[in-house]
Amino acid sequence: MSNSRITPELQLSIYALWGKKASNGDPRWLPLITHLADTAEIGKLLWDEWLCEGAKQNIAENCTFPNASENDDKLSQARALFVFLCASHDLGKATPAFQGKKSHITWELPDEAAARQTAASDMDVRYNKRLSDAGFELPKAKEWSAGTIPHALASQTIARLHGIHTNIAAILGAHHGQAQQEDCDSILYPRDFYTSETAKSAWFNAWQAILDNAFRTSACFKSAEELPIPNLNAAFLLDGLLIMADWIASNEILCPYIPFDLPSEQILDIDSAKRAREAWENANFPHIWQQMPTLHIFRDRFGFDTPNAVQIEMARISSTIDNPGIIVLEAPMGIGKTEAALAAAEILAEKSGRSGVFFALPTQATSNGIFPRMEEWVRKLNDGRHSIKLFHGKAQFNKDNIKLENSMNIGDSDEDAVYIHDWCSGRKKAMLADFVVGTIDQVLLAALRQKHVMMRHLGLANKVVIIDECHAYDAYMGVYLQRVLQWLGAYQVPVIILSATLPKETRKKLIDAYLKKLIDAYLNKKSKSLETVPDWMRQEHGEPERERWAECTDYPLITYTNGLTIEQSAIQLNASKCTITMNSVDEASLITLLEDRLSDGGCAGIIVNTVARAQQIARRCAEVFGENSIRLLHAGFLMPDRSRIETEITELLGKPKIGRIRPQKLIVVGTQVLEQSLDIDFDIMMTDWCPMDLLLQRMGRLHRHLRNHRPSKVNHPVCYILNGKQPDFDKGTKDIYGDYLLMRTRAFLHEVIHIPDDISTLVQNVYDENIALGQVPENYLNALKQYQECIKKKENNAEKFCLNQPENQKRKKRSKSSRLSAGRSMAGCFDKPTSNSEEGEAAVRDIRQESIEVILLHIKDGMLCLFDKNDTLVPRNQTPDDELAMQMAQNTVKLPSKMCYYDKVVKVVRKLEEIALAPNSDYKPFQKSKWLKGSLFLIFDENNHAELLNYSLTYSHEYGLECYDKEDIDV
Repeated sequence: MSNSRITPELQLSIYALWGKKASNGDPRWLPLITHLADTAEIGKLLWDEWLCEGAKQNIAENCTFPNASENDDKLSQARALFVFLCASHDLGKATPAFQGKKSHITWELPDEAAARQTAASDMDVRYNKRLSDAGFELPKAKEWSAGTIPHALASQTIARLHGIHTNIAAILGAHHGQAQQEDCDSILYPRDFYTSETAKSAWFNAWQAILDNAFRTSACFKSAEELPIPNLNAAFLLDGLLIMADWIASNEILCPYIPFDLPSEQILDIDSAKRAREAWENANFPHIWQQMPTLHIFRDRFGFDTPNAVQIEMARISSTIDNPGIIVLEAPMGIGKTEAALAAAEILAEKSGRSGVFFALPTQATSNGIFPRMEEWVRKLNDGRHSIKLFHGKAQFNKDNIKLENSMNIGDSDEDAVYIHDWCSGRKKAMLADFVVGTIDQVLLAALRQKHVMMRHLGLANKVVIIDECHAYDAYMGVYLQRVLQWLGAYQVPVIILSATLPKETRKKLIDAYLKKLIDAYLNKKSKSLETVPDWMRQEHGEPERERWAECTDYPLITYTNGLTIEQSAIQLNASKCTITMNSVDEASLITLLEDRLSDGGCAGIIVNTVARAQQIARRCAEVFGENSIRLLHAGFLMPDRSRIETEITELLGKPKIGRIRPQKLIVVGTQVLEQSLDIDFDIMMTDWCPMDLLLQRMGRLHRHLRNHRPSKVNHPVCYILNGKQPDFDKGTKDIYGDYLLMRTRAFLHEVIHIPDDISTLVQNVYDENIALGQVPENYLNALKQYQECIKKKENNAEKFCLNQPENQKRKKRSKSSRLSAGRSMAGCFDKPTSNSEEGEAAVRDIRQESIEVILLHIKDGMLCLFDKNDTLVPRNQTPDDELAMQMAQNTVKLPSKMCYYDKVVKVVRKLEEIALAPNSDYKPFQKSKWLKGSLFLIFDENNHAELLNYSLTYSHEYGLECYDKEDIDV
């Protein structure tokens, strides 16, 4: 690429091209070349002071270096490639298609809008004159028939015209979060790029000048042929970084606009390095985590000197691994897997050069439970300021999250703090915080074809990833989890999987997914012979027998990779064991049984599979034992009520501690929410049938903690299966779990279960289809067929939205044109992405029906009120202030599933929209609040009763939302 055409005059004329315009006719702007310089300088700081060493190394390893020798600093060249991308990303703005765009108008008041429109039009005339004076021709309005090409696609196209490799150009094309088409030539309009043949040279010379500046800024390359070529894996991370740099440089507060009348000669003197450093300091980005694992990591981080055998072994293995990969920990409920995982994460982060942790859990409630524990752990790292984030759909209402946001930091000084970084707010940027606790959806979305998915990849590549309660994810979600693990394996991100009840087939799928790309890379290197391949890999690629590690049923068990080697460690527990007697009780005899077993006191847990049954049983128990002796918990409570009940139950039935008084008698009735992460301890338990792994999770709340005293009639742990001897399962249970796993669970369930010794055997027996039943139940083969078809359907449905697999690190070969082949580009790598975050989160979960969330309000003394303890007044026909609107937004609940099936959901939503959006509705002004926009409302009368189509609904703080059919007909 020659510089001969770039004269000083032409270089100066480039400053006529605008990159950012102030809105509403404000006479401030940023020249394109200034914005590109700002972005490049920000990019240098991102690479040097934010991106972790492990991610940098991975980018370099996934690039082809055309002219590099073995001794060259490839990491520096990878950095220079990123700087080049930053300095050229908006190349496509140097086109008439972009430069002819009108100024943006944001003013809402009609009388002001007209004035602003006039000012904007006047400014556009001035912009166009500056361009014309510099020799750039814009088409006249009547001639404009194209002008629609996105500037990112224009950047990709122009780069290709200048000989820049497709893989690099595609990153420029994707810098707004969406990869462009593979072949963009088919949509080019010459007028978009240079208006006319006579004006062509000015635009072409501008592109040349911008690219020359980008090469100079990289301080490493002089031509397109010298640029390293990233494969798909490196491209995703580079594009995520580029988006991040562009967003920071586009923030007018951080990188201020300049007066439009500033002479070009003064624009030339703008110091973008200084602007970038000031922006970086003002943005207050956190320090890179300098991992310093201590010899007494459990004492220093968690406050105890005697870790158990599982925790000790996790720390030992993490310390001895040379090449960290994936660790799968299978261990009993309540054994301290969270502390074991965090200790391991700290050790693995140091070994792999990562600078944060993502802790993923199955639900918002379990995420909320871990968040304060994560915050406390981060605070004890003592190595500087770190950003932390709770990441799920209701995180903004979590009290611990709000506390951090309000205080901005926690710690003894600004240099030793945990804080929520403003820049990391929002769904697209939350993953970029150092330490994140969130629902598994936020990890699975990294495997979804969704705009800005590369930002999730960047956030995850910077971290150690912990995935808790892995047994809770079904076959549909498993497709996304396996694809995410493929990408994390390609990025060499350490992953820790936690489960108490993991089927061995699931374990195998997870590890195979993580290693797949490493295996492919290993086998594709011709310098390696198959004789050097580990035994397990050779079996996977040709021999029929399954690997020993995949068949292992030891428990507790740690399976881990060290590079391409898979190893295991079975752990001998010295902890107390629990022997549980299994029994059954008809639901009709439940109250009688409770009266007998709790006659001397005790705390019982009753876990059923549907909200309606939980409410019915709770009412029956309340009639006999009194309301004060009953607690009900399910998903049909408003969030403040559910949080209050969970806190109360945990305080009453949690781990023994000084000052905690256990109730003399208490019955807790609930649904599946009781089996997930609540550290509570029942003296006796009753449960509906469910698959074995979930049944064991429920039983993990029975005699969970050592206690000096339990009432005599509940001193021995007994678990009763409700209607356990009836030949068939109830309809609600079958609808949720299907017959097949329930049949196998019943067949293999022992009369006496030893926890934890029997956990693995029981789970493997149920989930291994090759283990025959002693006596085959009626309709078993049909149930098996339906189960297999269901799994296949789930997997096929999930694949429709799944992101492409990561790149194989194949041996580099030269093509016929003698250019190095460096794998796939981003171009067209995920067509038809999901359109928004809500659609995406739905796509990674197998939702067989719609879910309708509503805000509940009620009438009291003729006034509209919240469902809170104070009956907070909600003024009608006006937009609430932010504080009240935020309270209202927390008062949401999902309508019962019976109202949300496809044949009913449309009518229900239409009726709710009439309430919220009708022209004369008292509630339409609520939509103007940022907290309430798009919300639906359900209004209850003075008796806390509402009618919606043919449904009658009530709400109470004790029983939650209840729904009854008014008539036995379809709506």
